[in-house]
Amino acid sequence: MTTAAPADADPQAYNAFVANASLEEIIWHRLHAERTSGEAVSNFDLEVQPEFGRDADHPSSVIYRYAVGVTLKSADESPVGRVEVTLALRFEVKERPEDPVLNLFGGTSGLFMAFPYLRESVQSLADRIGIPGLIIQPLIQSPGELAPKTD
Repeated sequence: MTTAAPADADPQAYNAFVANASLEEIIWHRLHAERTSGEAVSNFDLEVQPEFGRDADHPSSVIYRYAVGVTLKSADESPVGRVEVTLALRFEVKERPEDPVLNLFGGTSGLFMAFPYLRESVQSLADRIGIPGLIIQPLIQSPGELAPKTD
């Protein structure tokens, strides 16, 4: 994988991409929850791993894939369970811009579009394994850079 720094994105190219990108599909790749202990959950760690790439079936598309992992922990920080959710957003684009523009979009606008689906899925799956009331706060800031998928 290669990375592209969002700071390298041309503002005009970014604005043109945003204006012309159309969300066409939301694709669920993984929904998994496992409870490994009967202890009460008092804390959790949240990881978000985003990436982007081309869709071989849709050459005029860009796919943004977001994998979220939540490790559920007890008061003494021992693992109680894990929830994993992965989804992809497929955008139709007129022209594929340079990686810094794709990176910036995926780490900002794309992530903000995906996060409500990710949050709800994590919370619902946690409830199904007997951990009701898990609240993941809304995303207010991008968690980091996005890595383009090159395979």
